[in-house]
Amino acid sequence: MTTEPGLQSALLDERRESWRADLELPLRWCRLPGFVDADTLAIALGLEAWHRRERILADIDEPLRQAIDQVADPQAATALRLLEVAVRRLTEPTHGEAVGEPTPVNLSVDGLSFLLPGSDLHLQPRDWLGVAMTLPDGYPVITCVEVVWVGSTKDRLHVGGRFHHVAEHAARKLNRYMLLTSTH
Repeated sequence: MTTEPGLQSALLDERRESWRADLELPLRWCRLPGFVDADTLAIALGLEAWHRRERILADIDEPLRQAIDQVADPQAATALRLLEVAVRRLTEPTHGEAVGEPTPVNLSVDGLSFLLPGSDLHLQPRDWLGVAMTLPDGYPVITCVEVVWVGSTKDRLHVGGRFHHVAEHAARKLNRYMLLTSTH
């Protein structure tokens, strides 16, 4: 099936306008030399300890859930599920441990835009940033962002970019959050 160029453009514009929300989120960012792996990204953002804990939990999530599902005793299975939730809570930063400064962002499932103070910064399309943000439920998301557009005023830089390399569990949290709170 082929679509007319105007219709195809309209469909892409509609996708870009869906699942968006204007929020103020704790955000930390840094420049990257290019697209990097998750470990390098976590180190660049200063979140290597959190990333290491999250990776360990991600590795045991599925086998643990399968093992709990096989427990025949309902009380034991319930106790194990409570233990799983408690362990996950222990690894998540508390609200006092935000990953960055509160920053106005326009967030979507595939990218974000945000304001940076200072007109002396020089960013351009195809630059790479490491971004960490804390969702309102306290869950941090770390990702590489490819800069797509840059705008400036006399004292601020407005940057928009596309997410790359969002861990699967973080992507699920982000998608769930955007589905529930999106303004479009």
